Amino acid sequence: MDNELKSKLDRFYFHTAEREVSKSKHAACLICCKVIEDDERFRVNAKHPQGTPKCIHIECYENAKLEYNETKQCKDVIEDSMTQDDMHQDWDFLPAGNAYLTKVVKKIGPYEIRSSKIQITKRKVRKTVLTTVGIRAPKENIEKAKAMEQQTEDDRKIKRDKSSVYRGKREGQYAEEFYEAVLQYLNFSHKYDDIAEEIAHNAASHACEVGSERVGRTKTIPLAEKAAMGARAYIRHNHTTYDDKLRETANNLEISELPKDMYRDIKSNTMDEVTIFINKHRE
Repeated sequence: MDNELKSKLDRFYFHTAEREVSKSKHAACLICCKVIEDDERFRVNAKHPQGTPKCIHIECYENAKLEYNETKQCKDVIEDSMTQDDMHQDWDFLPAGNAYLTKVVKKIGPYEIRSSKIQITKRKVRKTVLTTVGIRAPKENIEKAKAMEQQTEDDRKIKRDKSSVYRGKREGQYAEEFYEAVLQYLNFSHKYDDIAEEIAHNAASHACEVGSERVGRTKTIPLAEKAAMGARAYIRHNHTTYDDKLRETANNLEISELPKDMYRDIKSNTMDEVTIFINKHRE
């Protein structure tokens, strides 16, 4: 199949709705490029926002769909010709966790992704998510991948060490920039330099921790705004009555079990304390 046509079908294939033609003299078929006549049936991209719809003759669509299904590489589905008995005899399970093995096995040949539902708690919300637990692939391919893993271990270790040094320098530089941004936001009087440095150091180390998903890791807001949010969060926890109020309200419950409205009220009421603390140390 022509690559340009395949690209068009990739965008078009699963977002179409069959319609009858009314006034279609300006509509050209996506595949054969001929104008669609009034008496012909066609499919149109239902999500096209404006302008001339992207149309396709029903016959062209059905023919292209057959060719598309034959050539499209469905990486997450086992070929229909393979039965479950064949899979159990010749295939094996490779658990998730080894990125190199998984990448090589996927590159060698066919495979099937295996997923499982698990319960997680994220931002105090408990929910069920679908997570990948591994892949199934031919045993021969898995053995080849393991052999390649042993052969390339030394080279990959050298690359990992170099990458680790580079990431360490980059993270250290970013933490320093975050530290300076916090100091600039606080703008405390010189007599409170010690307090400002304490807040900036702890806020930077906490907010910028790799993998923490805290404010210092996001890339959607400017550094100055992230520094302000990190500084105010540290002050709220360490220089106001915020944590005491949470413990008193929670009583025998875990803080994470507090109703959302109650938690938000306590947090909102403490924001004034944070502002007062900052303004006091700027004088």
